[in-house]
Amino acid sequence: MFRYITLRNFTHIFKQAKCQSSLSSTLATKSLSNPSSTVNENTKIELEERNIVKSENKINSLKSNEEQKSKLVSTVFASLNEEEIKTSQDKSKYEFSKIDDLNRLLSKITYKISRSEALKIVSVLADWTNSGHISTSDFEKDRRYLKLCKILGQQSKGAEISVNESTHVPDDLATVLGVAGDDEAAKIIGNITINQMVKVITSLSARKRRSLPILRSLAFNIGKSSEKLNIKQGADILYAAAQLNFYDEVLFEKVCLDLTECIMMNSKRAVIGSISMSLGFLKYKDKELLDLLCEWTMKNINICHTQDFVSLLITLATLNYTPQNQDIFFEKLKGTIIQDGVSNTNIWLDVVWSLVILSQANHEHVASVLSPKFLEKLSTTNQGDLTMGCRLKLLNINGAAKLKIKDYKGPFLDSSDEKWNVSIQRTKDKQTLVTSVIDTLSNLVPSSYYLVTNIDSKMGFYIDGECIVDANLTPLPIIDKKTGKRIERESSRCIKIAILVLDYHDMTRGHTDSCGIANLAQELTRLLGYKVLTVDYTQFNPRDKLVSRVKYLKELLQERVKH
Repeated sequence: MFRYITLRNFTHIFKQAKCQSSLSSTLATKSLSNPSSTVNENTKIELEERNIVKSENKINSLKSNEEQKSKLVSTVFASLNEEEIKTSQDKSKYEFSKIDDLNRLLSKITYKISRSEALKIVSVLADWTNSGHISTSDFEKDRRYLKLCKILGQQSKGAEISVNESTHVPDDLATVLGVAGDDEAAKIIGNITINQMVKVITSLSARKRRSLPILRSLAFNIGKSSEKLNIKQGADILYAAAQLNFYDEVLFEKVCLDLTECIMMNSKRAVIGSISMSLGFLKYKDKELLDLLCEWTMKNINICHTQDFVSLLITLATLNYTPQNQDIFFEKLKGTIIQDGVSNTNIWLDVVWSLVILSQANHEHVASVLSPKFLEKLSTTNQGDLTMGCRLKLLNINGAAKLKIKDYKGPFLDSSDEKWNVSIQRTKDKQTLVTSVIDTLSNLVPSSYYLVTNIDSKMGFYIDGECIVDANLTPLPIIDKKTGKRIERESSRCIKIAILVLDYHDMTRGHTDSCGIANLAQELTRLLGYKVLTVDYTQFNPRDKLVSRVKYLKELLQERVKH
């Protein structure tokens, strides 16, 4: 159609040009032969020229319409082509899921396939394997499957990847992490070896990729495996889990059990330091493994560095655990870790704080961190100001110096200094738990005059609630209604109850117990003359009915009053 219009236009232009040429020749001849007729002839020429201009404008308009129609046709065909490609891809994915024969599925790898298509084939293979339709031995050595693994192992982001004839054993990281979807990748985990699974979780940690579907699949498959982990594999799993803040009880039980069987045969200090540090970060308390770590350290004390002792000490304090060989262990430990051997003031503060929690600090230890000289040096190390963590630890140590360490004569923190008036911010979850406990407890006391909340101990922690009862569990007022001041009671009949709420972060995992700082807070609170009522998140649920919560707290109160 468009070609016909063009030809017709061309013919029209040719005729116009021919007429114009003939007319010009005739007029020229007449003009020369008859000068008197020039004016009339000029008028005719002007009319003819106007007609020619109109014809040219019409031709240009036709050409413009033709170009627009041509572009429109091109756009339509391009759109149809894209739709055809999309339909083809969707059809390809649909076909993969409809194939029920292994050989037919693998035959699809012969030509160029996209990364998404390769992933779909692997997903189908994983589904068949999990359902028992086929086993991995049916295809794991097949050349086409190895080619598929190579495709998924490519780091290129291209839309298509050619399959060459060379075979390639898949890299576990590329095979699992190189795929697009975490859920699809998680299906592949069951078909790789334990060693490959360890490499995958290590790689996730290195990439800081906290993919819960993959991590849960790894935890499940490693946890159920009967294959023993060696010490490096166990250390790598714990370190990766600590970095990714991932916890799985079955996985950790498996790892710790296997480590207890091989740890004493190890001769390298670095892996021991890694294990102890990871347990501290995870707050995972396995008593048998901790005892073996301490035993190994004493056995190999000559090859251990100061940082190894410090790492183990901080872990023991965090988990609030005293090893069975504590007498020998702490004697050698305190003889090895001395202030002159620790150049970093923050690390020395951590050492003394840990010794205080484990009831192993002496007067010299405490005085070394409460002295004005050390505080000035610590402030300089932290760019002229003390961090919140440092302040809380120093307040813990200062409280222990006043109440826990007998006959201490060394320096204390200056209570008049505003920097020690620390406002401690609770996490959202803990605040919710504390609020629920106090609201429930208010049903056991008449009014707010009988229950005080959020008491700053000035020792680096809050007492969440305080009440006073007699031997019959009858509440007694704490605040005078008239004056609004605290009523001082010295009678032995009065029993002061301090409520300390423990959330997820205040408890250890594995062997459930109060962590080190929570235990120190309880101990210092008792030394203030309180009977401590601890309410932990494992026993108290804010979502329980009010009647159940009130009953639970009342039983706890009765138990504390009797004992």
